[in-house]
Amino acid sequence: MIARLLALAVLVLQSPSWANDSVYTYHSMVGQPMQILVEGGSISFRSADVVESSTECLESDYVLCFFSPVVDAAIPADPPFLNDAWELNGTRFEVITHVPSLTLLGSTYKDIHVIRATRSGVRRGYAAVRYTDLYYSYENGLIGFLYAHLNGEAIFLSSGYSGIVENP
Repeated sequence: MIARLLALAVLVLQSPSWANDSVYTYHSMVGQPMQILVEGGSISFRSADVVESSTECLESDYVLCFFSPVVDAAIPADPPFLNDAWELNGTRFEVITHVPSLTLLGSTYKDIHVIRATRSGVRRGYAAVRYTDLYYSYENGLIGFLYAHLNGEAIFLSSGYSGIVENP
């Protein structure tokens, strides 16, 4: 019996799909927290009991790149400059500001790039999402995001010191 449990533990620890699974939780002042799930090499979003999958881009020019009904992200491998812009998969990305240092909830982050993702068109009933601001640090990953919809804005901040940093 013990040998079987040890063998199972070794298999689980060696399994790449289990070893790379992660959950990144982002909290908002209102509503349910949003979780970014990395499972078996794919990224999805969960809020309450709703799970939305994403499509990852395979371009090597980006450290973090995915498109979902909720959030689009395309973070260049090389840090962009203020006002740099690019378009990918029907979404326009632009660096709208750069924050050299930011302290949130007792944690200090350096070199935050605020990248606005503006969609063209509708994604599975999410026409209300007008744009998303991504708060990305090359040291700490996606530490937060704000999305603007027809009824206002919602900002989500990472519950940990680091958010999702790169594609799995």
